[in-house]
Amino acid sequence: MESAIVSPEAGRFAVQVGAFADRAAAGELVASLRRERVQAYVFEAAESAAAPFRVRVGPFATREEASRHAVRLKEQRRLPTWVVSEGSP
Repeated sequence: MESAIVSPEAGRFAVQVGAFADRAAAGELVASLRRERVQAYVFEAAESAAAPFRVRVGPFATREEASRHAVRLKEQRRLPTWVVSEGSP
């Protein structure tokens, strides 16, 4: 399944749950999350990045809201999670 690469709005937060060198692998994780009704997308970092396709969940208005979702994703899906500011590489 092809997932859209988005350019999120600055000033908001997201939970990054993976980084991939392969766009298809990132798309598979996005599709899996979306089947569970999780708002996931691919953020493309700089071309020089080793893993330019970042899978993120969000956006969230506050860091606290993003942190709550990060805890849930880590517990329920056993995904590595970290909160990022939207638009950051």
